[in-house]
Amino acid sequence: MNDILSDLEKSATTAENWISSSAGSVGTALHRAGDELSSALDRGKGYYRSAGKRVSREARAADAVLHRHPYPTVLLGIAAGALVGFLISRSLSNSCR
Repeated sequence: MNDILSDLEKSATTAENWISSSAGSVGTALHRAGDELSSALDRGKGYYRSAGKRVSREARAADAVLHRHPYPTVLLGIAAGALVGFLISRSLSNSCR
């Protein structure tokens, strides 16, 4: 997760540098577009960070539930897997007819 975030930040920084270097030579219209793109990148970074925090928080909550109730959680996983397997095998057997 941190690798993805760092790659995204590097890409955003590269894009911001390119925008700022090219905006001065082309004109005000490109400068305005660069500003808009830069602000959109900043908003995207914020959304990505908040989503990463939320995913991390939810993963910790799921881990806590698993540690508090290991057997029901495992049984639920087995039941869900069996149901999916049953539905897939039924779908495949109907398509072979």
